[in-house]
Amino acid sequence: MYPQYVDYSGVPDKQTPEQTHALFLAALKKGDFDAAVNCCFREGDRAKQKDFLNGVKQKGMLNLMISDISKIDPDFRSENKATYIFDGTSKSGEKSAGFFTFIKSSDGIWYIESL
Repeated sequence: MYPQYVDYSGVPDKQTPEQTHALFLAALKKGDFDAAVNCCFREGDRAKQKDFLNGVKQKGMLNLMISDISKIDPDFRSENKATYIFDGTSKSGEKSAGFFTFIKSSDGIWYIESL
């Protein structure tokens, strides 16, 4: 009847949000979308994120995306959620802020929840 929640206070980080971001960025720079989604997204999110990345590439915006997300700054962090900000650029060149949201798994790995 009542959901069980994981107590993340005792779960040590095996992969920090910064490490996940670095792995994701390195895979994108190589054009390896399989590695990008497998290292950095939860299993149920990987196919959707790979489709998203393929769409970005097809629109010719992959290099712009890589440039925009190369630098992230911490915004918020709790035991199992973290948000980082990056400066984004639209196709028309307008600047805006974007966010990475990370979620911590019960085994201590921070995955990208959204970007």
